[in-house]
Amino acid sequence: MKKVIVIGGGISGLTASICLSLKGFEVHLYEKNAFVGGLANGFYINGQYVDTCLHWLMGTLKGTKINDIHRLTHAITDEVEIIKLPSLGTFSLNGIDVTFYRDLEKAEKEWIKISPEDEEQIKQFFEYTKDLSTLVLATENDGLIKNIEVKPALKRLTKQRKDLAIIFKESREVYARRFKNEAIRNAIINFQNGYNSMAFAFIEYGLFSKGDTDLPKGGVIPLINRMKERFISLGGVLHLSTEVNRIVTEKKKAIGILANNELIKADIVLSCCDPLFTIENLLENKYKYPLYQKLKNNIDKNPISSCYSLFVSVKKGLSYLDVPTGLNIGELNINGKIINTVFMRPYHYDDSFKKEGETLISFLFNQDQNDFDYWKNLHDLSSEEYKREKEYINEFIITKMCETYNINYDDVTYLTSFGPLELNKLTNSSYGAIQSFSFLNGIMRIAKGKIEGLKNFYMASQWSRSIGGTPTATIYAKKISDLIAKENKK
Repeated sequence: MKKVIVIGGGISGLTASICLSLKGFEVHLYEKNAFVGGLANGFYINGQYVDTCLHWLMGTLKGTKINDIHRLTHAITDEVEIIKLPSLGTFSLNGIDVTFYRDLEKAEKEWIKISPEDEEQIKQFFEYTKDLSTLVLATENDGLIKNIEVKPALKRLTKQRKDLAIIFKESREVYARRFKNEAIRNAIINFQNGYNSMAFAFIEYGLFSKGDTDLPKGGVIPLINRMKERFISLGGVLHLSTEVNRIVTEKKKAIGILANNELIKADIVLSCCDPLFTIENLLENKYKYPLYQKLKNNIDKNPISSCYSLFVSVKKGLSYLDVPTGLNIGELNINGKIINTVFMRPYHYDDSFKKEGETLISFLFNQDQNDFDYWKNLHDLSSEEYKREKEYINEFIITKMCETYNINYDDVTYLTSFGPLELNKLTNSSYGAIQSFSFLNGIMRIAKGKIEGLKNFYMASQWSRSIGGTPTATIYAKKISDLIAKENKK
């Protein structure tokens, strides 16, 4: 039985470890933290469950390839309830609410009522949403979407080929300029996190409308625990609180790892952590991967997506806040960067998050590589200044929430907050990225799972494809495990 060492216990590492165990390998998973999950994590503060990751999970629809993998790893099982919210969120500006309802026809009619002068653009918006998501699902599984839906979608998109090419390059900010109504422009800019092209905003909204982007009840902690238990039940060996210092190579072959200053040999090594960290630190720059180096050197054109998150508990029911909401906060100035809207999520929909008489609320806004540099430089200069800046941001957002929803400030309990620097420390993710290099110039980058000139070594993570995130981590962990089995005749 060949021994495989997997580095990194996030979604990708757990998925790959389970798949390789099922294929008959002896799998040892090494994680530097005392828990698995990586960026997909949560914890308890003052008896309040805080989910720091799971906003939506792609692959909740039965019959899709991602759902099949989730079920293989027990991330989702038949016993897990899938929560379907009525909308992706509501975004308000100047007293006008713009809602991304699951019911696309309802949303389209409401948007046209809000802005009759944008009717043509609104109809095209919802046409793209339906058609792009239909094609994505059809590509995943020909039996899922009937040809009667696919052919019209292809025909319409073929007619719009020139415009389609544009939206695969346009950011949400640029695309939103097509609309005259300021509230609709604001909603389009803010309803999706990250810095990806408008095409992927259409796809996410469309998949949500079809039931493929929803929420497993209980959030991320039980999901990760199910995957961990699945791995261990298959005979996998989990090494927690064990940081890998180096991947050991001999004669252009990976022979094992150095962990806690101990040499641990294996037949195959698979890194499921940040590839830049893998290449520059674990492999000590002995081997090159031109794609990642090129993206890093041109990062302003391919920005990474990170976030700043804040969690509070409110001593009030707030049952009227039952869906994600774009909270307009005016102008929050962070090192010259103005934040106008934060994504606010009240956790009414899942009683796993409830604490008697209180409401858990999270806030999130986008960050990128430049923000990471700001936070790192500030922390290096003064940890007290770093702390004060975070306190300023947290108080600013909490105050705006209280003003908007008539909440007594004294009824709000601060739980925790974190940004790119904390995310980087947790997982060694470059710049604290929660998504990989973005997709803003019409070219999707897909990385090979191997490094030229190095045998017995593989890579798989959310960085394997532009955009990244949980879907990429899941899909490419499965693909690379299949590749390892094929090349080792399993």
